[in-house]
Amino acid sequence: MTTRRTKPSSCRLRWRKSSAPMTRVHIVRQVVADLDLSAIHRVYQAERGRPPFHPEAMVGLLLYGACRGIYSSRRLARACGEHVAFMYLMGMARPNFHTIAQFRRRFGLVLADLFRQVLVLCR
Repeated sequence: MTTRRTKPSSCRLRWRKSSAPMTRVHIVRQVVADLDLSAIHRVYQAERGRPPFHPEAMVGLLLYGACRGIYSSRRLARACGEHVAFMYLMGMARPNFHTIAQFRRRFGLVLADLFRQVLVLCR
């Protein structure tokens, strides 16, 4: 999988220049928007049936959950209905725990690479 190298550095500059205070959830949403999610999009394009949750929302959910120390699919699903930050990330969508676990299992290798990209940004 190829990584985009131009956007993360510009993303880092925008954070430093911004005068408005940014909370963790806003930073996660901005970082996820800058990630290359094409591998997940390609899989989704080939599928039929009920439309899946947007990859940006699901990746943001997992990343923000990790920032908050929430890794359990059941706890993430509950947070989507109880915490405003999770509602914001998901656009008020509420995936159930099985959907979250299935997404994590299905795209585990892609997610590992995306999370590595995020760690590089944090340095």
